[in-house]
Amino acid sequence: MKQTWHGIRSRDIWTLEVHDVLEANQDGIKKFVEWWIQTYSSKEGRKVLQLKDIKEMFAMVPRGEEKTLKEVLGLVEAGIILSFANAKFLVIDEMTHANQLMTMKVDELYEFICRIADLAKLTGVGGWTTPPNEEAEAHSDMEDVIPEGNEDNSASVMKTTAIQEPMGQQMLIQDKVFNVIDLLLRLCKDPGLNLRAVKPNRQGLADSESDYDSD
Repeated sequence: MKQTWHGIRSRDIWTLEVHDVLEANQDGIKKFVEWWIQTYSSKEGRKVLQLKDIKEMFAMVPRGEEKTLKEVLGLVEAGIILSFANAKFLVIDEMTHANQLMTMKVDELYEFICRIADLAKLTGVGGWTTPPNEEAEAHSDMEDVIPEGNEDNSASVMKTTAIQEPMGQQMLIQDKVFNVIDLLLRLCKDPGLNLRAVKPNRQGLADSESDYDSD
């Protein structure tokens, strides 16, 4: 199992699409963390999320599902631990502050969610980027692009077809992040909160905000 430490950041996490998904769900994620700590962690004297909490989350069944979060995402524990470790901020003087290596701040949780999404085995058209009917039409259009009898001669065409295949494709990273957030929030059993992932209002790069935009 491999996962680059910085490469995934520049390739997938530090993108406008993923930024929009995380920004739209900041409030829900923070409410979930507060609920989790109050409901579970505080009973064992923990005031912040720890690796133990993360493992317990993935062993629970989200609302509306029949399998655990780990099973739904097709993960193994090694992948969860790897994502946890890679999402951690730098700890200065880790020998003195070794306990910080086992805790997770909310800002670190955002990256952890993205890294879990990267490893998750999610396929289909779920998420928020492209409605299913548009995805199916795109796939239908691609059938006319491939010359008859030359299906195996063009790796690029085959790759493009795989991307458009509604039921067999790996989701776009922003869609996977959205679905991981939704599953995570559905671990909350408080009916008063009824947490679910929120779709971003912006549907394209032209509508996305950036710290580099001019005033």
